[in-house]
Amino acid sequence: MAERERFSEEPTQQEIVRWAIAALVCGGLAVFSANVGRFVPTAMINGFHATHHQAASMDQLRTLVVDLRQANGTIAAEYRALMNRFNLLDDDSGEVIRRLAAVENSLPLLIESLPLSTDIDRSLLTASIASAGGEVYAVEGGEIVIRQSPLFDGLVDEATVEQPMPPALAPVEPVGINDSRQPMADLSLIGIAIGPEVDEAGLAGAYDEIVTAAGPLLLGTAPLLGEAGDGTNRILIGPLPDSGSADVLCDRLDRIGIACEPADYQGRAWPL
Repeated sequence: MAERERFSEEPTQQEIVRWAIAALVCGGLAVFSANVGRFVPTAMINGFHATHHQAASMDQLRTLVVDLRQANGTIAAEYRALMNRFNLLDDDSGEVIRRLAAVENSLPLLIESLPLSTDIDRSLLTASIASAGGEVYAVEGGEIVIRQSPLFDGLVDEATVEQPMPPALAPVEPVGINDSRQPMADLSLIGIAIGPEVDEAGLAGAYDEIVTAAGPLLLGTAPLLGEAGDGTNRILIGPLPDSGSADVLCDRLDRIGIACEPADYQGRAWPL
């Protein structure tokens, strides 16, 4: 009964002040937290709310960034090495240009210093730039003066230098027609006779069957009609380089069941 009476009593002024101060402190903290939250970085807030998997993804991204930085360093090193090579190539090209310029400057002087008795063709003489006379051309920013003089001062115009004639060739004895030393040319063409003996009415069908069965073996050849006697014909294929090639081709055709034998590539043109 004493405890019930205690809660039923009206609060005192001191208790009201105490709870009012506590309420004001809580309200101030809430207002302060709401205002301070705007200045907190978003990444920090997202990190507070991130799950374990998201944190693992962030670690993977950091590792990937580190790998990319290492790859970038490697590329930069290779780029510097390439730049050094290009610089060396530029130096080499500059050296080549310098040597060519030296040759261009010294070659005319060497030609002019040759004596007139030198055994060279002097019919193709040019002129070199010197200090005698000149032609003036106006250009932007000034003038260009070109002075010409003979390349060989002591040379008379239209001078010719006698050059010795080469020795005469030894006579060659012609080879006689009946001379045994004359090589004999084999004008006969080698081919092969394929398929059975057929008449002209069945030539087209027989040739089509042979081409279908042989396939690429007959590429580069042309057919002719050879007489086999009794009004029949043989299909000739050729020309072939030699009899050895004919034997090899016949062996391959025999394996696929096509009759074949080497023969002279002579006959009538295929009727179209």
